[in-house]
Amino acid sequence: MPSHAIPCSRSFSERRPVFDPEKTPPLEDSMDQKHFTEALREALDARQPVGTPSKPLAQAIALLEVLAVQSDVHPKWKMAKSHLAPVLQRGTYGIDRLAYDALVQLGIYSSHEYRELRKHGRHTPFSDTVLEDAAQLATQAQTAEATSTALRSFAIDDAVTSDVDDAIAIERSGDTYIVHILIADVASAVPLDSPTGQEALERVGTLYLPDRNIPMMPACLSEDALSLSDGQPSRVLDFQVELTAEGEPIGVEVVSTSVQITSKLTYDQVDSLLTKDPAPDDATTNDLRLLQSLASRIRDRRRRNGAVIWQPHTFRVRGESDGSIRIDKQPNDSKARNMISEYMILAGTMAAEYLTARSIPAIYRVQDLFELHIDSPLPPSDHADIFERFRQLRPAKATLHPGGHGGLGVPSYVQVTSPIRRAADYLIQLQLTSFINTGSPLLSRSELQHHMAGLEAARKSNQRIMFDAHRSWILRHYEEQVGRTVRAEVIGIQHRRVELFLLDTGFRTFWSASKTVSLGQRLDLRISQVDHWSRRLFLKRA
Repeated sequence: MPSHAIPCSRSFSERRPVFDPEKTPPLEDSMDQKHFTEALREALDARQPVGTPSKPLAQAIALLEVLAVQSDVHPKWKMAKSHLAPVLQRGTYGIDRLAYDALVQLGIYSSHEYRELRKHGRHTPFSDTVLEDAAQLATQAQTAEATSTALRSFAIDDAVTSDVDDAIAIERSGDTYIVHILIADVASAVPLDSPTGQEALERVGTLYLPDRNIPMMPACLSEDALSLSDGQPSRVLDFQVELTAEGEPIGVEVVSTSVQITSKLTYDQVDSLLTKDPAPDDATTNDLRLLQSLASRIRDRRRRNGAVIWQPHTFRVRGESDGSIRIDKQPNDSKARNMISEYMILAGTMAAEYLTARSIPAIYRVQDLFELHIDSPLPPSDHADIFERFRQLRPAKATLHPGGHGGLGVPSYVQVTSPIRRAADYLIQLQLTSFINTGSPLLSRSELQHHMAGLEAARKSNQRIMFDAHRSWILRHYEEQVGRTVRAEVIGIQHRRVELFLLDTGFRTFWSASKTVSLGQRLDLRISQVDHWSRRLFLKRA
């Protein structure tokens, strides 16, 4: 493998000092308390960003962070409030908002800080130990020459994606087809007990934020040594799924191998290719059309099994380095996106079948059968209908027991297709790789149970972080639109409290209606105010 273009460095450069409230030096006596409160008062009176803080000021800043992002159940919250409340300027705001404003004034936070990111400690870069380990693992992650050069394989993703962990290919086998779902082999390169493996379990997943990504593993691995790229061999787990001409799965084999990705394509490129009538010798387009045709049949079968196929429009929000904002509406009728989604679900379904049949401990995603009170069998026609159906769904849960996933319309399911960016997938891949190589899984049922509890809690924290960041940047967009009119659809009503879906960004917010409105009604509303602290948008009738 060629030398890595991406060095093992920190995931992003800190523009401001990083303070860890958990490592705050203890307040030994009243003199220490006096020193750090005086240091904070002087710094705030100076009304300019601080440079390198003194020890007393560092203590005060760390306690300000406790007040700004933690709740009153934090062990240092009461102490922080008792010592710092007299220093903070009084007003109508609560102590958390006052502490946040002080951190902004000191230059520790930006005015659009991700509080959830700070709360859960995900703003801290990789340690030197992890970076050194990752650099060594990246150097060792050399692959043999591709086992099969005849297999045409396609890595299909967004143009901006840098951590590519899946590809697909197809071949005929008599009257059936073999679909190869190729997943980057992270387990063979990153041992679970390595500093990098342990860090991945701590981080649980990559955070995709509008202005940056915070990876689960350092970039020299996630964006280079382990990422699937065209033109060079890559180690993969090959989920070889045999399908009938109607897209019915017959069986699966899981093989550890090395392949050379033939083409790296974007969704837009594939959508364009799928609209063309290819020549007989256009192998790429013919393969993609066959893959898409089978995926459509697989999707139809899931729909008949009760799968939730309908989705609201989604939006990609990107914050540029110059502070500008780009919001792109993602098509929900893209054949390329739907095709890749189907094969990733198929891989998870067949992997679950493979694991269950061999009694390999695994973390399954289960969603009990739900009760949908639907008057029409047709797909929902508006966002109000979509969200009303979503409210009736029971949440999926993680378990060591295989079971049906009602929302996907499959008999069992594991997450296995994103080991570069999801720790749960990494663990499942470790189980599979160990079984393939030694005949035994790496982790026992009890060991996997221990990991599962921590993963689920951290996964939910990561979701809150990404949700908060997404809302923050959309509000920055609306801050520039104050006074202008936006179009919104009513998706929920509780007396006069109305939930809205803004059609230009997908932003969901609440609004106090002065007149009666109905579900699905579309309104023209004027943006009157943006409050970044509460992540709220205030609207009035246009």
